[in-house]
Amino acid sequence: MRRAWWAVAVGFVALMVGCLVWVGAVCVTLHDGGATVNCASEGPESPLPLNDVSEGSVTGELTVLPLGRSCTWTDGIGGVATVSGGSWPVTIVAYGLGFGGLALLVAGALRLEDARPAAERLDGVRA
Repeated sequence: MRRAWWAVAVGFVALMVGCLVWVGAVCVTLHDGGATVNCASEGPESPLPLNDVSEGSVTGELTVLPLGRSCTWTDGIGGVATVSGGSWPVTIVAYGLGFGGLALLVAGALRLEDARPAAERLDGVRA
């Protein structure tokens, strides 16, 4: 029963840390005006020729796989290029902690349920 409580506690902490990492990555991606503004000022850089990009536009959006932003450039003559500026290591850590913590939390809760006396589990009233 003690192991089940440890699994629940560790699972809860891992789930919360994973959520905090995810929220932090989203906040870093969307700071200072959003993904579009950050694509124009911070990059990633456009693969299109520099003189064509200056006549076109750039849009940015949040990506969840990998966590980060995706920037799409259009030039003045119809060319389009999209570059993802996400981070796979941050994505793996955030989702690994989140899903791993959730699995530990559920497994621990199921073990706690199995550890209860049978009469308590069946009708909710102790015999």
